Amino acid sequence: MALLGPLLGLTTVAPAVNHLAPARTPPRELVDPILRHQVTAILASPAVLGLIAEHCARHGVRLPSVHRVLSFGAPLRTQLADALRKALPDNAEILSVYGATECLPVSAINDHDLRNAAFQPPAGQTGTCLGHSLPGVQPRILDADVTGLGEIAVSGPTVSPAYHGRPDTNATAKIVTSRGLLHRTGDLGRLDDRGRLWFLGRKTHLVTGSAFTLTTEDIETTADTAPGVRRTALVGVGPAGCQEPVLCVEPLPSVPRATALDAVRTALRGHPEGHRIGALLLHPGFPTDPRHNSKIDRPRLAVWAAKRLRGRTR
Repeated sequence: MALLGPLLGLTTVAPAVNHLAPARTPPRELVDPILRHQVTAILASPAVLGLIAEHCARHGVRLPSVHRVLSFGAPLRTQLADALRKALPDNAEILSVYGATECLPVSAINDHDLRNAAFQPPAGQTGTCLGHSLPGVQPRILDADVTGLGEIAVSGPTVSPAYHGRPDTNATAKIVTSRGLLHRTGDLGRLDDRGRLWFLGRKTHLVTGSAFTLTTEDIETTADTAPGVRRTALVGVGPAGCQEPVLCVEPLPSVPRATALDAVRTALRGHPEGHRIGALLLHPGFPTDPRHNSKIDRPRLAVWAAKRLRGRTR
């Protein structure tokens, strides 16, 4: 974004973010430039936006110049949107933007719609609404099952034509069609009858048991609403087809661990697949991707969960 902004002719402020670990950036290094330069739009991942919201709440700071916030890199939860709203003008717009490096942006949804009952999954379905696709972008669902769930693929002018020097990746991710190039995102989703896109997690993160399949977004959108919980992460322990679903829980620092676990258990009782969760494990801070510090490193977390479960049985 630090490159794209100037290329588009936009005045761009690039704060002193720790690019190897954005979530460890001192919050003042983010908030002070916003105030000093009267920034009107903020583009950041949920982890970085969380730093800004927490700093503003702790110090009673408001951001009067900001009229738009764009969150990207991971789904925006309503708890974070609520925290941001307290620091922003009433008419500010908060958008959760979906896309990938190879096709950005694809769709967007504002925080008001994220809370709106009309944007909650229909009966018998799950997922997080990503909103309508943006002009010129055409999302499709590949290899859909009977419920319409499949891999999200995208065509349009923002889709990159190829990976440099990676012919094997091109062969699996890029599809030439009569309507142009199609990029396979690796994300699971649905398109509803109103043209809205729904996200259910990564294909590689599916948890498959002997008689069931769970998507990460299905369970986590419910578990993340539990009071005192910062976020949760579903992982599968064991070989595909006979995995044990394990929900890792990252509580807020100020909340007793037992209280956070009880809250998650209560939330899961209201979920039709909640009874399938074999174990709840407390984790002090999930491993994440280095770029956004928001995408959870689930393979690494699954290894940690397997070790913890083995330790319980000894």
